Amino acid sequence: MKTRLFFFLLLSISFNSLPLNAHSLQMTMSTSDIYADGFLDRCPAAPAETMYINKTGTVNSVKRDVTTFRSTTDWVTINLSKTGGKAHTIVQIYANNLLVQTLEFENGTKLTAKSYTITQARSKNIKIEMINKSVGNTFQYSLKCTGENTCRQNETAGTVEGGQSKNYDYSPQCNSTRIRITRTGGRAAGKAEIWNRGQLVKTLDFPRGVVPDTKWHTLQHVENSLIRIVIRNLADPSKELRYECVINEFNAP
Repeated sequence: MKTRLFFFLLLSISFNSLPLNAHSLQMTMSTSDIYADGFLDRCPAAPAETMYINKTGTVNSVKRDVTTFRSTTDWVTINLSKTGGKAHTIVQIYANNLLVQTLEFENGTKLTAKSYTITQARSKNIKIEMINKSVGNTFQYSLKCTGENTCRQNETAGTVEGGQSKNYDYSPQCNSTRIRITRTGGRAAGKAEIWNRGQLVKTLDFPRGVVPDTKWHTLQHVENSLIRIVIRNLADPSKELRYECVINEFNAP
């Protein structure tokens, strides 16, 4: 018990020494959860990435293309690339018949790629519906759907006033962690900084007025690292930024 207390104090001192000026946020996971006996035994290594769908196709003029599968993993990541055609196309993603995301490909020949990750996807029926909205044009695509198992999930949400910042500190117990930050409201422009062992590794920008706006970043080889997430409001004091931060840990092979 003394050894665990000493390690926790060491983590606190290390975070306070980071060159960041930010207010602390409460973690959703308590200290007792971190050091509970057998915690790592409840966090087994995840299997290799599960491939659900890997295909190419064409959606003809004013037609639909529907792809379905059942998830056996905690996360499902959908990667969709436009490989040809000019059609304006809407893509709707469902989990158990509930619409969870809409992606849009504009009319024209520009080739683009979009992705979306469904969390808490285990045992859910996933449907991807591509709707060609153009007359006389096609939408050619490449679709890849993969799954991963998470080790642990923590989440927090809050509001940052204009010109202020808040931070969230944690130490992963698994070797990989994926951070999802969503701007859920407010008028301010902002950014999120991700630090690992005192080094800035990623900055996620949130333009003014885009709501909701979700950004992702994955860190690997971070077991027992010192991670800090800083949410910054870049506007004047009259504008706020509301956010949600979800952290999923997993053991990558």
